[in-house]
Amino acid sequence: MEQRKDKEKILSAGTLLFVACWAAYCASYLGRINYTAALTAIVADGVFSKSHAGFIGTVYFFCYGAGQIFSGILGDRVSPYKMVGTGLVGTVCANILMPLCSGSYIVMSVVWGLNGIVQSMLWTPILYIISNILPEEQRRRACLYIAASFPVGSLLSYVISAGAIKFASWHFAFFIPAGIIACIFVFWCLAAGKTSKILGRREKKTLHVQKNTGAKVSLGKLFIVYLIGICNSVLSDKKLLSFILKLIVTLHAFIAESSTGTAFIKKVDCFVGKKTVCYVSFGKDNRLANDIIVNNYT
Repeated sequence: MEQRKDKEKILSAGTLLFVACWAAYCASYLGRINYTAALTAIVADGVFSKSHAGFIGTVYFFCYGAGQIFSGILGDRVSPYKMVGTGLVGTVCANILMPLCSGSYIVMSVVWGLNGIVQSMLWTPILYIISNILPEEQRRRACLYIAASFPVGSLLSYVISAGAIKFASWHFAFFIPAGIIACIFVFWCLAAGKTSKILGRREKKTLHVQKNTGAKVSLGKLFIVYLIGICNSVLSDKKLLSFILKLIVTLHAFIAESSTGTAFIKKVDCFVGKKTVCYVSFGKDNRLANDIIVNNYT
């Protein structure tokens, strides 16, 4: 009888811990997708241009990807409970700061990049909790159900952002998710504290590896693989590729023309298709010239 009660207690604790993991990762999407959902309203409000908006999104993309590598390394040394808690707190702070830093897109880029770093600290420890701390009977279903947090979080983010923009302003598309994630953080702390007493923390054990068991993989090689993945993603995303080309061509035109003191870059447009065409318009004293660069992209 006592064994049965203990078993039920363990399963109940496992269910509570999984619900906390699911809520934490679902909430992370509220503080991630909201920038994309509110982007049109932010640009329409004149906070920054479309190119600046794309730059902020690109910064988040790179920081989140790089953070995934280091969060895996950090996960071998830090408690998964602490990593998830840190990720949630960081996301709250970033979402509160974003509207307050709207005077400078550079500052917003830094804040949103930090948001990408702290959000990269969530997925790895959650997977570890599911695969090592949850009762074995619940792990298979947990792996299946955790996937539902992605679309639910994305959908809720768009709904919340749309409602905030319609009834208030785009600022609340960040403030409201920050408040929700803060509540989820409190729930996470309570659930982690209660379940860890029953399930145990089961910290990662040090593996004793024999010498000469295989070649070591350096961090530099992992970073090269990461860069290859980024390049592949950039080439498959026409909008992102267009933004990067605009940035490169703008810098090229500025360096080439500003040395003579006659440059004033007015506009850069890039069109990505079978051929990539970049138009650079520059001039001074109402003089306008067009420089067209065409590269094969097939």
